[in-house]
Amino acid sequence: MEVAGVMEARAKQLYNAGYKTLTHLANADPAVLSNTLENLHRKQANQIVASAKMLLSEKAAALQEEVDDLLTLPKDLPSAPLISL
Repeated sequence: MEVAGVMEARAKQLYNAGYKTLTHLANADPAVLSNTLENLHRKQANQIVASAKMLLSEKAAALQEEVDDLLTLPKDLPSAPLISL
């Protein structure tokens, strides 16, 4: 129900039709979607799929940023003191 235009009843329809994840919805064919779900016009199906794609892209970017942060060496990492000989 994070997807624009998808309320509880529509989310149930989508789930029951096999669109169980955001990835399913983002990769859906709007024509198939509008033919599968009752009272879903092609324009609405296009908007739902576009919204799902955008949301999926945003989530992927946020996850990539988190991965990058986790793999970056901290600038304030303590190091061993230098020993003079």
